[in-house]
Amino acid sequence: GVEGPLQEPKTPPPTMTRVSSSGALIPAGESPSDATAGNTAGNTAGTWVRPEEERRAQAFEAVSGGPNANKGKEADAAGSGGGGRAESSLAASSSSASSASAAAAGTAGAQRPKSLRDPGRSVAIVTTAALPWMTGTAVNPLLRAAYLARRGLHDVTLVIPWLAPSEQALIHPAVIFNTPEEQGAYVRQWVKDRCGFEPTMKLDFYPGRYATDKYSIIPVGDVSEYITDGRHDVAVLEEPEHLNWYHHGARWSDKFDHVVGVVHTNYLEYARLEEHGQVKEAAMRFVNSWVSRMHCHKIIKLSDAVQDFPRSTTMNIHGVSPLFLDVGAQKAARAAAATMAAA
Repeated sequence: GVEGPLQEPKTPPPTMTRVSSSGALIPAGESPSDATAGNTAGNTAGTWVRPEEERRAQAFEAVSGGPNANKGKEADAAGSGGGGRAESSLAASSSSASSASAAAAGTAGAQRPKSLRDPGRSVAIVTTAALPWMTGTAVNPLLRAAYLARRGLHDVTLVIPWLAPSEQALIHPAVIFNTPEEQGAYVRQWVKDRCGFEPTMKLDFYPGRYATDKYSIIPVGDVSEYITDGRHDVAVLEEPEHLNWYHHGARWSDKFDHVVGVVHTNYLEYARLEEHGQVKEAAMRFVNSWVSRMHCHKIIKLSDAVQDFPRSTTMNIHGVSPLFLDVGAQKAARAAAATMAAA
């Protein structure tokens, strides 16, 4: 039998996901023949992988919908009989004024703009690459998610691509993973070794294919369906144009309350170097701007070397590693000690 990449889920997520020996991921309840043929041939006898905990359902287990919204309660106003006409009018006026004030206060509270700094917000950071591929879109979003989760104020999920082992060999041949759990453990250990703390963010995987002509991982299906946090609050799309070239699901900006796109790569330069480069560059400029406007509320460019985007600003948001600050503090302490000793 031949197995291809995971198809986009059309039903609510099952409790288990089947991982074939070739690394292709098949939803529970779907037979290998249901998957379209890909370039990865393997044994159809896969391994059943049960999630360690329900909240972190097996990678590629799609989650649809979210928690039920809180429903408001309506209060019935009952009039009371008796008394003179003036008293009845006064009571009715007072009751109406109180109701109007309460309604206005409730509306004002409901319309108060939410800040991304508010504690308790859910943040999904979605990127186009993952370790051990040492590229910027694998490393920087990982550090962003790890340090944001370390603050303990937000519920953070890092969403990264999963490739079949045969395609992993094209970009990191020295380390091959048979399951998403193995790669997730590698990612967490890297953060622990590099940053000195245990990462607490959740990890979700979406199916991808490596495009040799683009030297990039292309998402398969609707990436948002593989995010296990059903709150759909804040999404940070690392390379929003790249993530949405082939996106065919709901708009991110419709599904999430707030969507920020972070532009990393000057893809126009890559297009310009190909055959008929000027035509490809013009087409890509249009498509990049179009999909980013469609899916994002705000765009952050890491550099002005990339093209212009709607609703964009240029800002370095990667920050500075505490290791650099620690080195500076140590040098300052030694200098102060030397000054005191000389005095």
